[in-house]
Amino acid sequence: MPSVQLQSGQAYFTLSVSVGRTKPYPNGYLAFAHDKQSSEAWTLVSDEPTNLQTFAQYRLRFCVEESFLDLKSNGFNLEASRLRDKFALSQLCGVIALTMLFLVLQGVQLRR
Repeated sequence: MPSVQLQSGQAYFTLSVSVGRTKPYPNGYLAFAHDKQSSEAWTLVSDEPTNLQTFAQYRLRFCVEESFLDLKSNGFNLEASRLRDKFALSQLCGVIALTMLFLVLQGVQLRR
């Protein structure tokens, strides 16, 4: 498959394609873009037709995924607490929420 070279802000969408070699997945859709915000090249595979809105949806999804990763294993390691008591778990989640808010506010201050 030829590579897709895009300028900043450009996007390219395919019609329905088959994705994979050994066990092809039929009716897949590819989307390529060079994101202006992050200056990154994006490649998406979807089971639904893609458009510019697809990239906005994935951007939001990646933010949520990063937050879950922070909670689970990357930062706070919530699962390692092994808490089973509802009150203790809710207290820990409250502390984590306040900590995350503090960190986000610190990041906002740094970006100014």
